[in-house]
Amino acid sequence: MTPANSDARQTAFRLLPSVDELLRDESVSEAGAGMPHERLVRVLGEILDAWRAEITDGSIDAEGLSERVAAGGAGA
Repeated sequence: MTPANSDARQTAFRLLPSVDELLRDESVSEAGAGMPHERLVRVLGEILDAWRAEITDGSIDAEGLSERVAAGGAGA
């Protein structure tokens, strides 16, 4: 991995929202309204884990992650 790739990945990782940030997102709250809180937290953690894996393998960069989060938070 080149230093530029490493910096790009670090930037993308820094853009990842926390589970708490996602829980405060209106679209996430609406989507998870009928779900038990513990399950919603688990699902959001799984989504964040998937996003971390995509950053690690290079299939998404900071720009793509920003667009995904802006397009609908965890539902994107």
